[in-house]
Amino acid sequence: MKEIVNLFSSLFPKEVLDFNNFPIKFYKFNETAISFFIYYLYQNIKKSILLLLEDQEALNKISQNLNNFLSLNEVILYSQDLSIIKNLIRKIAKGENFVLLLPKKFLSDLIPKNINDLILKIIKNQYFPYETLKNWLFEKGYLLTDLVWEEGEFAVRGSIIDIFPPDTISPIRIEFENEKIISIRYFDEITQRSIKELEEIEITALSGNTKNLIPLKEYLKDFLIISDEIIEDLTIHYLLTEEGITLPITSPPNYFGDFSLLKKEIETSDYFYYLISENYFPSLLKSLPPEKIKYLSGFLSEGLVIPSLKITILTEKEIFGFPKRKYRHKKFKGLPIDDLFGLKKNEYVVHQDYGVGIFRGIIKKNFGFGEKEYLMIEYQNKDFLYLPVENFNLLEKYIGIGEEKPIIDKLGSPFWQKTKERIFKECEELAFEILEIVAKRKLAKREPYQEKEEWERELKLTFPYEETFDQLKVLTEIKRDLQKNKPMERLVCGDTGFGKTEIALRTAVWAVSNFKQVAFLCPTTLLVVQHYQTFRERLKNLPIRVEMLSRITPKNKEEKIIKDLKEGKIDIIIGTQKLLEENIQFANLGLLIIDDEHKFGVRDKEKLKKLKPEIDVLSLTATPIPRTLYLALSGLKNISVINTPPVGRKDVITKVLSWDDGVIKEIILKELKRDGQVFFVHNQIKDLEKYYEKLKTLLPEVKFGVAHGKLSEKKLAQIYYDFLNRKYDVLISTIILESGIDMPKVNTIIVNNAEKFGLADLHQLRGRVGRGPLQGYAYFIVNQPEKLKEVAKRRLSALLAYTNLGSGMRIALKDLELRGAGELLGKKQHGNIKRIGLNLYSQLLKEAIQKLKKEEITKEPHLKIDLPAYIPEDFIGNSYQRIALYQRLLRLNSERELEELILEIRDRYGNYPPIMENLFKIAQIRILAFNKGINKITYEKGIFTIEKQDKYLQKEGNLEDLIKELKEWDL
Repeated sequence: MKEIVNLFSSLFPKEVLDFNNFPIKFYKFNETAISFFIYYLYQNIKKSILLLLEDQEALNKISQNLNNFLSLNEVILYSQDLSIIKNLIRKIAKGENFVLLLPKKFLSDLIPKNINDLILKIIKNQYFPYETLKNWLFEKGYLLTDLVWEEGEFAVRGSIIDIFPPDTISPIRIEFENEKIISIRYFDEITQRSIKELEEIEITALSGNTKNLIPLKEYLKDFLIISDEIIEDLTIHYLLTEEGITLPITSPPNYFGDFSLLKKEIETSDYFYYLISENYFPSLLKSLPPEKIKYLSGFLSEGLVIPSLKITILTEKEIFGFPKRKYRHKKFKGLPIDDLFGLKKNEYVVHQDYGVGIFRGIIKKNFGFGEKEYLMIEYQNKDFLYLPVENFNLLEKYIGIGEEKPIIDKLGSPFWQKTKERIFKECEELAFEILEIVAKRKLAKREPYQEKEEWERELKLTFPYEETFDQLKVLTEIKRDLQKNKPMERLVCGDTGFGKTEIALRTAVWAVSNFKQVAFLCPTTLLVVQHYQTFRERLKNLPIRVEMLSRITPKNKEEKIIKDLKEGKIDIIIGTQKLLEENIQFANLGLLIIDDEHKFGVRDKEKLKKLKPEIDVLSLTATPIPRTLYLALSGLKNISVINTPPVGRKDVITKVLSWDDGVIKEIILKELKRDGQVFFVHNQIKDLEKYYEKLKTLLPEVKFGVAHGKLSEKKLAQIYYDFLNRKYDVLISTIILESGIDMPKVNTIIVNNAEKFGLADLHQLRGRVGRGPLQGYAYFIVNQPEKLKEVAKRRLSALLAYTNLGSGMRIALKDLELRGAGELLGKKQHGNIKRIGLNLYSQLLKEAIQKLKKEEITKEPHLKIDLPAYIPEDFIGNSYQRIALYQRLLRLNSERELEELILEIRDRYGNYPPIMENLFKIAQIRILAFNKGINKITYEKGIFTIEKQDKYLQKEGNLEDLIKELKEWDL
């Protein structure tokens, strides 16, 4: 890359280095030229350089350009993040030269005078008061939580303090002993396990000392400054204007992926071409005359032409019509392990033997054989069940349908067992239906897929983003499926906007390259239109014919499409349930893709599979799969999960406000000023016209569209199409826009009466915005916030807490009932899931499948261990974490997992008290019993009994003897 920079440097007149003649005026040139100019100055003047611009996006691109020839340490893109400010102050203090890229809006910032106001250095084996560290963290803006998993949080547990500074690769765990720091280590925020020991660490403040601040300008006086306007109190050395020195450069044409046109132009031109890309494209390079081109690996935001040197520089922007969006990879904030297990007070729960009750908390009791912790479960008539720790494995959180409350069962009533038996019989019917199709498909054979590298490379090159880790993982899994001789059955789960469509597109192209037709089934016409446009645009350079079929397809065109489909002239057909009609026939259907698969009934989805058992099936869903259902279905279909957010996509800034005409007007105008569009959501059709008039009065110059569910599908699709094509600035709509419509220009959403929406609905609505490179904003407008119901407050609080990308899975796993769990298995199962909860229903379905497959049915053993066993409150004070730990202990699959968990407890909480030894032994007993199919174990007054169906053993001994007996058990 420096080869080009050196060529370009010859264009700069010598007077640009004249220190007596500032400011030197330059005619505004492009981002790549500015980047080369900055590098030229940096190499020749040996001073720090400041580029001061209004345009944040231009600065982002210049930063990426400079990283081609300067180290990451030599370029600072300023933001109000204190870790960046710390780095800036430190470099200035040390006298280091570097390039600072500063958006003008931050010029008036006040920043700390002393770097020590921003950092705290912690060294292993130093004496440092525990309370001093806690107080510093509070003072510097860290948030005290029970569990650290996001930047800016800290947690305190006994002798351990966990901290997540904004500029460390992982959170930090500091362990004390008598005011001495005995260990500093990184830990993983997902598993909460330590991963690396450290000798020292620097903790950066989140908020500065407001008493010792100076203007940012004070730090900038010794910089060589480039700006597009004169700034008071600063010496501008180079002024970018509409007049002044003009560099002999022009802009190259845009080829929009037309390689034949590019080839022709290079062959007939007397210029030399540099092709700049981070992606190597051998098929293109081989077709070009080697003496006239040079490929350089790297990233430049745009190309340029230098007529005097007869050189053209082309980047991905010119070759493909867009630059690949390149950003620093954002680390996925996954699910902390405790989050998947914890119960909260007053939540509904289901006990396998006693039914649905309400969890009322955890209590320590002594029933004559020592202390234990018990879960208190309330049933009908205020009857309570005290569930000992060894039976926590028999309890699940209740997840039902919507927000309806479940029926609370009565202790001692036979009704619960009869209900379970009835539902189990219905599970057997569903299992039989599923297994029949699975069996047919297992017998089905097809030719393994062959790779077509040229087509795959084309798709990779025309994808305007970097693939995420999970996207690449899922594509590898699909490739593995398709290279077998058995049909694929794979479900891809991923939060809204996480790139499932790209997975579908690449899989479809692979099928077509193997001479198969593809049917892409969508729940709505709107989605059909969107996917059709995406596929047509991306596949325009490949010999693939894509058509769509829905209610809005004209009759004459529909007849032609049906005829061509039957004759094999169409490669990919995208459509609604119309694709399932009797008159639709395929010449060689090879792949079925189902979008939003939970919106189709089981029988709908199986219709095409029955017609042709050997077709491959790829299903997409944004609904998360709970652990229990995953286990039930994992033997029947392969499940892939996309947890990684798209590279470069920003978290949506979320705010909860009351209605104010001035504020609403300001929000909409702010978005329109940056060439964006706005969604305005109000979920009552009768009021839409009123809000249309109200907003039209507020903003008469703005173009508004209105959409709601009572409009015909054709009319609705037209409105969305017009909105997509900028006929409207603001779309006033009901929640119908919740489905996966992708509109990258829509970066602001206003949800009116947000308190009336479910949590998952609000999260899905928020996911509609911020899909392009610009910052997304979600404003939830509430009526009379002081009168909000508790459940609405909790929903809105959760949305404010979980703004990070990927939180959809977290929100939905914790509050799946707000979305409607029944959708996962089809509407026919709603009543049963509502009655016993999704987790127990999934378990019964799994047992029904095992029974029909003549496999041994694995059930949780019943344990009664009359010995003291609990986690002391002075060891883990938070009851939520104690319950999560109990449940994890009672759900382990192997003794190896138990050893790992004991090590984790020591790592996270310090040395555990002796009373917990019995707890670990109970966990070991449960593992052995479960794996050997034992039904029941009791231990009372030194005598233990083991029961398995008709086998029975009773012996004297202690817990170690019981464990030894279980290990040798082989009846």
